[in-house]
This record gives sequence, C-alpha cells and structure tokens, in this order.
Amino acid sequence: LGTGVEVYSAGLGALTGSPPHPETQKMAQEFGLNVSAHRGTQVSPEMVRAADLILVMDQTQKEACQSLAPTVRGKVFLLGHWLALHEQEIIDPMGRSHETHARVYEHIRRGLELWLPRLVPRIGA
Repeated sequence: LGTGVEVYSAGLGALTGSPPHPETQKMAQEFGLNVSAHRGTQVSPEMVRAADLILVMDQTQKEACQSLAPTVRGKVFLLGHWLALHEQEIIDPMGRSHETHARVYEHIRRGLELWLPRLVPRIGA
C-alpha cells in the first residue's frame, strides 16, 4: 500500500496475546506467510475511531464495530464488498477443516484483490 499506511488486525472476540490457531498458521505457511509472531488483539472503540477504513468478514462484525463507535458507520465495510452479493460475507473457519480454511483463505484473497486497486494511489492522480 505504500509508505505511511498502517494496517492492523483485531478481533471482536480475540484472545488477546494468543498466537493464531495452529490450522491458520499451517494454511499461512502453505502460502509462504509466517504468522507465528502475530498475537491476538481485541478491537476497541479507540481503535475503530482512529481507523480510516475498517474491513470486516461479515455483517455481524460490521454491526458490532459500528456499535463500538457509531461515528465510524461510513468507514466499516465487508472485506467481500466488491465480490458478488452472495459472496460478500466470509465465514469464520475456526474449528473447521483444513479444506474450509483453504476456501476462506481464497475468499479473503479475492476480496483483497478487489480492494487493493481502490486503496493504492493512482500515479498521476
């Protein structure tokens, strides 16, 4: 995204300080990502107010973030916002099979692919 851009990860039910689920770590490794140093962080009203954009997985998370700080309503979007309507919500893979984790990873990747061009400043714009 370039210099000056900060990206944070936080959850509504995150186990603060906990590493990613072993299945999540395994899936990330398969795609060349090392997330072993990542630790869970609980989202807070201050965090959502400070953010310029908040991407969530499903409508329940969107509503929960908006209830933390109602002033953020216009900056909370589904990660799958630009996907087909029936694909916009992304399920939580925790406690599910490796195959489900793989499908969710792909779903997230496709959602991000469609967000990135909208976030990266255009040259000459």
